Amino acid sequence: MPRDTFINDNLINIRDRLRKNYETMKSPLAGEPSQDSPSGEIHLDLKNPLIQSTPSGGRSADREFNEFAGKLEHDLAAVAAELDAANTRQAVLEKFYSQLQETAQDLNRLKADDPAAFFRELDRLRLAYFHNAGTAAPFRNNSTPLPFSAEPEKKQQAPSRNILLSLAVLLGALLVSLTLFILFA
Repeated sequence: MPRDTFINDNLINIRDRLRKNYETMKSPLAGEPSQDSPSGEIHLDLKNPLIQSTPSGGRSADREFNEFAGKLEHDLAAVAAELDAANTRQAVLEKFYSQLQETAQDLNRLKADDPAAFFRELDRLRLAYFHNAGTAAPFRNNSTPLPFSAEPEKKQQAPSRNILLSLAVLLGALLVSLTLFILFA
């Protein structure tokens, strides 16, 4: 690609424009303290640390402040997301619980006077239950406790399997030894 078509005035003067833009962005932020947002979220001012860094080396106040502020903002956002997820989970599970109670009440009211109507209503209740259970399934803890046993069950290996395994190892060793004897004799 020829140089004339690639380099133009915009590319040549970009450093000066970046400096000007940086200065204009930096000047309004210099005197503003960080403000709480109207929604109650906290945003930290990462541009203006409380302690100015020193050119002497060692620990940099800017870097340490920014690292800690970044970790703090990350944890604030993570905990807010977890609380939101917990509230959503609780709302879905409460709704599922009320739907289960309604289904149980409807099941108790079923009468077997007319078999066709009974089975039609029973199928309707089953479908409603499966629909509600499928909706709530991602929010449920489906782990069930294991039955208590004093000693865990051990797998019993068949004695014939152990004997066959032993014979296979002995046969392999015999073949290797015979091969070595024939080769080096």
